[in-house]
Amino acid sequence: MGDVERDAGRLQLTSDWASPLTLVFIIACLIALVVAPWAVHKMQAPLEADLKQVAAPGRAYVTRLHLALAQQAVALHDYVESGDTVRLIEYENADERERLAYDGLAPVASRLGRPVEARLDSLRRLERRLDTAVAALIATVERGRRMELAPELESLLRTMMIAAAELDDAIDAASRDRRTRIARIEATQRRIETALGVLALVAVAATWMLGRRVREFAAVAEQQRLQAVALMHSKARLMRGMSHDLKNPLNLIGGHAQLIEDGIRGPVTPEQRDSLQRIQRATRSLLAMIEDLLQLARAETGQLDIALREVDVPALLRELFDEERPLAATAGLSFGLAIGEEVGTIVTDPARVRQVLANLVSNAIKYTPRGGRVELRAAHADDTLQVAVADTGPGIPPEKREEIFAEFTRLTPGHAPGAGLGLAIARRIARLLGGDITLESEVGVGSRFIFALPLAPTSSLAPSSRREPLTPPAARAASAAPEER
Repeated sequence: MGDVERDAGRLQLTSDWASPLTLVFIIACLIALVVAPWAVHKMQAPLEADLKQVAAPGRAYVTRLHLALAQQAVALHDYVESGDTVRLIEYENADERERLAYDGLAPVASRLGRPVEARLDSLRRLERRLDTAVAALIATVERGRRMELAPELESLLRTMMIAAAELDDAIDAASRDRRTRIARIEATQRRIETALGVLALVAVAATWMLGRRVREFAAVAEQQRLQAVALMHSKARLMRGMSHDLKNPLNLIGGHAQLIEDGIRGPVTPEQRDSLQRIQRATRSLLAMIEDLLQLARAETGQLDIALREVDVPALLRELFDEERPLAATAGLSFGLAIGEEVGTIVTDPARVRQVLANLVSNAIKYTPRGGRVELRAAHADDTLQVAVADTGPGIPPEKREEIFAEFTRLTPGHAPGAGLGLAIARRIARLLGGDITLESEVGVGSRFIFALPLAPTSSLAPSSRREPLTPPAARAASAAPEER
């Protein structure tokens, strides 16, 4: 089994860092596959919107502005030369189209940035100067004076045409800037997509490696389980053989000691009788210990039979109480029995229930100082029958309350006879019956062992009998922890 344990240890050390890192890497790859395209789209969408919804309409507004300025110049020349009011109306219509173009360009400039806004502001200032100059010119013409278009006015119109062209160039530059940024984002997106593709392949490889590691763990665990099962069966065979080989000579020792004590072999002195009685007690103690070991081995390997039938719980408890009362009286203890009115019959194994309760009661009597009290109480709680054995003994510290349910564990070795197997066997039997044994205790006050049983047999118990399933030692330690005081 050493090679298996070394392999398990090596796999465990590797998995301590490899498995979590692999899992984190796979999750990071999956997140990147979702987040990266979304982030690229988030950066690219506003730029594409500027091109489609702002830059293109802005170029159209600038074209209208150029056309309106040209129409204004022509209409103004014709009006100055002819004084025809129709030309003045044409100028005013062109001026209105110019103002509409300015209104359309205002939001475009605010979206495209400061350079475009600066060009538009400069053009608007020129437009206001033009309005002032044209108003003065119209007033002169209306007074009947004929004159050519002043050079300053012609220069102002040319400057406005140039400013409009510069505004167009600024919008075009803003558009090129956005197209360049979109191109860079698209290039970045292609690189990200390539990297994500590689990451996806790596994640697949990592997943495969993780799956292989899980299969290795499963193979090692299965091998350990099979070896543990074989070890338990070997232990059970050893215990059966040992119990048979040990019981025979012990029974023979006890029998011959009894013959000598009865005087069949001749007269016995008081000193010899005392020694014979000690031999008898030691023999019975050894036989009881062997029987406990045999039961424990049977329970561990699933060979402890459970026979279910209807049990009159009050009658069983009264019978147990009558049997244990003389032992309590001999120990100088008061012994009480309390059975709830709701307690009646349940389906369980009466012999096993009696075995568990006898162990709990005898333990309570054994560890309670003279003058104390032991109580046996039965009641229903949470769809279970709960039989509690309470004492006024020394109590059990919190850190020892599970430990005492482990094999060969005693709270105070040497204080009382026993090998520390009783509570381990009792808890295993309780769990075979579908229940459990729990402990409440306070140091210096006493202890209360609670044996809980289902009111109806659980689905895992067959109608007639059930055997405990085989489990490895590690699983048993986790499910049936700690033992006898």
